[in-house]
Amino acid sequence: MKATVPPYKFFTPVRVRFNETDLQGHTNFGHYFFYFDIGVMDYLKAIGYSYQQMGADGVDMLYLESQARYLSPSYFDETLNIHTRIGRIGNSSMRFEFQTSAATDGRAAAEGHIDVVTIERSTRRKIGVPDRLREAVAKYEDDDVSNSYVMTGVIDAKTLEASPVHPHHVLRSIADPEGLLRENQEA
Repeated sequence: MKATVPPYKFFTPVRVRFNETDLQGHTNFGHYFFYFDIGVMDYLKAIGYSYQQMGADGVDMLYLESQARYLSPSYFDETLNIHTRIGRIGNSSMRFEFQTSAATDGRAAAEGHIDVVTIERSTRRKIGVPDRLREAVAKYEDDDVSNSYVMTGVIDAKTLEASPVHPHHVLRSIADPEGLLRENQEA
């Protein structure tokens, strides 16, 4: 079975509750998105820029796209470690990446991502990713991800730079009905 892939510096444990399982006896697929959301909130707190702080700064995030790939089943009362990181920060969007592994044996249960756009809370208009968040991520991850596109092996940085289309432009319009994810073409 596939094991957790580094480098995820952060994880938060989640215990699978009975109501999160289905008739087949394993965790129902939809619950992984709740686990990913727990990962987002706990990660933000761990890096020193909590969701509460984000709100106090007048900033919020809209989830634009989420994806999960299931690798092995998990079961009632099993503890899963939700490994979380920000894999890409654009002008006004970010990608949270996840790998969920069983605490007992390290087997990977699921992996996925959530793409978000940052907005001004009062107007719901798209704004740039706050510098405080960029700095908190860079400090925690010991890396300058302020303008990086750290992908999961799909496209290397050189190919991405040469491309006229950024990965976050590729998202289907149905996931972005208000055009909130569109970045400046020169970005």
